[in-house]
Amino acid sequence: MAKQKKKAPKVKIEWLNHVLGFAGVVLGVLIAFWLNNWAGNRREQQIAEVALKNIRSEVARNQSAMDTLVQVNARQLSFLDAYLPLVDDDMTFLGSSSQFDSLQAQFPDLLLARGRLDIEIELLGLPEVAWKTSLNSSILSSIDFNLLYAINESYDLQEKVAGIDNLLISDLRNIGNGRKNDFHSFQRTLGTYMQLSEQLLLEKYPRCLKEIDLFLADGNRDTDALVLDTIK
Repeated sequence: MAKQKKKAPKVKIEWLNHVLGFAGVVLGVLIAFWLNNWAGNRREQQIAEVALKNIRSEVARNQSAMDTLVQVNARQLSFLDAYLPLVDDDMTFLGSSSQFDSLQAQFPDLLLARGRLDIEIELLGLPEVAWKTSLNSSILSSIDFNLLYAINESYDLQEKVAGIDNLLISDLRNIGNGRKNDFHSFQRTLGTYMQLSEQLLLEKYPRCLKEIDLFLADGNRDTDALVLDTIK
């Protein structure tokens, strides 16, 4: 009598469970990767924000110092503009006594007795430590281009203003010779210095500060939105 072969028991594979389990593992890995990437980006953003706050503080201090510089130097330039047309090549005053008295009353600290002049100008070494540090370390490589451009414009013009300091010092030495041409040279250099300083004070610095404030405000709003989404 022939033996009947035993049928192998059917094995039921729970494919749905396997698929769901695999999908869960993949999703978990993706979420972990996203969180890690987000955390890295967030750290970079926080570092950039700190750097921008330092730059903003530096620019604000330089703006305040530049305001003083412009006021002092503008007054000196106004005096030279009024006084030099009234003297000869040897700086001898050719105007009337009333003109001299009027100028002396207006500029008592610059036009002294017997036509002696006192030159007062401000030469400020404006710092750029925060900007150079951030630039050299590529901290700001991920920020908005327009913001980076505005900051760079401010510091670039600031360097140009600082570069004229040496010319002014040289001209100051030359006016000791008591020649009108030397005073004219100093007057022209100071005029250029003033034009660049006023552009920096009235245009570049305000734009730079505005762009930084807008960027930091947008960053704070993005962070607040992310916190709210997490709570939900």
